[in-house]
Amino acid sequence: MNIKEVNPNEALHLAKSGTIFVDVREKLETDTAKYGVANIIYLPMSELEQTFSASLPADKNTQIVLACRGGGRSMRAAEFLQTKGYKNLLNLAGGILAWSTQGLPIQGTVESSSKDGCCATPTAVKEEPKKEEADSCCSKSKCC
Repeated sequence: MNIKEVNPNEALHLAKSGTIFVDVREKLETDTAKYGVANIIYLPMSELEQTFSASLPADKNTQIVLACRGGGRSMRAAEFLQTKGYKNLLNLAGGILAWSTQGLPIQGTVESSSKDGCCATPTAVKEEPKKEEADSCCSKSKCC
């Protein structure tokens, strides 16, 4: 599978041009901080398989940027959607952590951890978690 990644500035430009943004973070995460873009669909990873067909455009050629906290879940979501026939998928590299580091529009406060205690103690985001922290939490809760 070949999903192209876009950086936060490219993703913002696409969103301003009308590209659909799909945030696959869970509700507790999106309640804390939201991407400040129009054309956003909230489709938690935990509900993706059951609700993608009702939530996403019927035209499987529609350009979609998938986003999450750090880029891992959104890549898995893009790979899943690709198996369902979606053809124009992009993954936001670094997720909302990278987005906020670039100073791009956010509603709320980005934390370095989700409310369920994933990865680290909540703090203001300055950089991505270390790989070993991300791997550790992802193997336990698939939150990254």
